[in-house]
This record gives sequence, structure tokens and C-alpha cells, in this order.
Amino acid sequence: MDEEIVKHDPLENYNPLQTPSLQITARPYIGKICLKGPSENKDFLATAKAVLQTPLPLEPNHFVTFGGLTILWIGPDEWLVHCQEEWEEVLDYGLNAKLKRFSGAVINVSDYYVMLRIAGDKARALLQKSVPLDLYPPSFGPGRVAGTVLQKATITLAQVDATQFDIQMRRSFAAYVWHYLMDGAREFAETP
Repeated sequence: MDEEIVKHDPLENYNPLQTPSLQITARPYIGKICLKGPSENKDFLATAKAVLQTPLPLEPNHFVTFGGLTILWIGPDEWLVHCQEEWEEVLDYGLNAKLKRFSGAVINVSDYYVMLRIAGDKARALLQKSVPLDLYPPSFGPGRVAGTVLQKATITLAQVDATQFDIQMRRSFAAYVWHYLMDGAREFAETP
């Protein structure tokens, strides 16, 4: 008998912070597929583009969003594809089928990572308290992504727009990051 797989979000029982200047919320489940391959190989890039319907970003520390996908440049030959939950298996299968002839890998890491969104006028100031990167333009801005740390947790940080940031972290760091951000937010957060 097939058992239904229940996806457990480690932050499902945590209450979001919602104030006029700062919001911290857990992102809903999305598919996450790690794609590794030779970025100098034009056939690899063309095949990935055909499957994803958009080119892989080749500019370091940038991401692109197109047609419900977000593709983050993680390293010279590595990308992370975020997709809607219902596309996860199709993309995983399609990328594996089309890209297996190239040296590289396609790995579904959806259950390994969780995401938070930090938004509002005080989002950057909150993050800057515990992230060692310069998060102010021109060093960082919309469309930028970087692997870094938030205090003691390794994260991937992406700036969605002028006042929104997404943090992706391993599931095991989720509660730590959540509590750390909530504690740091007390300085900025008005009482709702």
C-alpha cells in the first residue's frame, strides 16, 4: 500500500511578524532543484534553456525570474531552480533526462531547505545586523543573490526588490534563524 508523503514545514507553528515597517514570514513550500553543469558548454546551456524556457543566469551572484521559475546563480557551474510545488517532479525528470549526457548533476533539494521572507522598510537594517555582507547598493540590490551566514547559520540570501529579501537555509537551521530574526526585530517592530 502506498503511503501519502506528508511534507512537514519546521516553521508551520511559528507566527509571522507583521508590522508596517517589518514583516517576517515563512515562505510556502516550493520545489528546489540544484543544477550543476559546464557553464562554458553552449550545448549544455541551450539544453537547460529549452527545458526551463529561460536561460541560466551566468552573471555571478544574480538570479532571474521567468514564468513561475526563479533561477539563482550559486557558483560558476551551479544554479538553484525554485519552482511551484506541482512543477517539481516534472522539472526534476526533464532536467535529468535532457542533461544526463553532460558532466554535472540534477539534484532535488526541496526537502533540504526552507525559506523565509523578510520585507519592509527595516528589512535591510535587520539583516545587516547579522549578515557580514554589505547589503546596501551598489554592492547588493534587487536581483542579487549570495551564499553567506546569518550569525551562525549558512544561508542563501536573495534580494527580491527594494524592500524584500528571501533567506534559504537548511531545515536544521530554520528555528534558530527564525528566533534570531525575531529577537533582532524587536528593535524595529512596532506593536501591531
